Amino acid sequence: MKSRSRVVFVLSLAIAICVSGIYALLSHEPTYQGRRLSRWLRDFDDEPPEKCALAANAVRNIGTNAVPFLVKRLQHTSPDRYSRFTKLKQNIWELWNKYSPIKMTLRRPPDPRREALAGLDALGPDAKDAIPALEKLLHEDPPDPAALYVIARIGEQGLPLITQSLTNSEKVIRLEARVCLEMIKTKSAMLFPKFETEPESSDYRRRICEFNSRTLREAFKDYRAQHPEQFDANGGPVSSPPPEMPPAIGTNGVNQGNYIPASTFE
Repeated sequence: MKSRSRVVFVLSLAIAICVSGIYALLSHEPTYQGRRLSRWLRDFDDEPPEKCALAANAVRNIGTNAVPFLVKRLQHTSPDRYSRFTKLKQNIWELWNKYSPIKMTLRRPPDPRREALAGLDALGPDAKDAIPALEKLLHEDPPDPAALYVIARIGEQGLPLITQSLTNSEKVIRLEARVCLEMIKTKSAMLFPKFETEPESSDYRRRICEFNSRTLREAFKDYRAQHPEQFDANGGPVSSPPPEMPPAIGTNGVNQGNYIPASTFE
């Protein structure tokens, strides 16, 4: 009987410790308008641009207190493919929508790193303490090119790292560094969006897709300079597009706006 009471006591103590730990974590998470930061970050994955604008505004109101939580999320690896369970759910949803008059949508699984990058993007210069963590993403295998755009969004504090990236071992990072420096020089609206007067510019996904497109054009310029025999006097191809320049970027054939495989530019 005593041993049973002891087991019950140990289990109760363990549960109490777990609950206390969870409460402590949640209680220290910054909030805005009664919602935790993690809940606001989840809205960056929603389709309506209005939700992205509200999430970006919430992160800016939380301010520098959000940076430590966003940095922790950068440690997650962005999923480049769905898990078996997620694929199974996707198949079930597709079958349901095919044969049922009631249509349903399956929300994309959360991507903590993409959410963190979107949050740091919203903070802009206030995210300067995240620069060391963002720099680590440039040296992953493969590197995460979205990190360099966010570093550029931070402003003057990120300029030394962008300049340094011109000699990065990965060509995609070197190309992006050139694009970033050009956008800084021209004060591009893509890098300096007007959140207050143009709420739609809060959509980080749209801007990072445009940034990826500019990087691809920069890669094409390099290729054209290295292979002039494949282009006519007007700069048009004299033959089919080179196989080294794929027609799309992203993972699983889908441009998700946050990844350019380094092999694209090799």
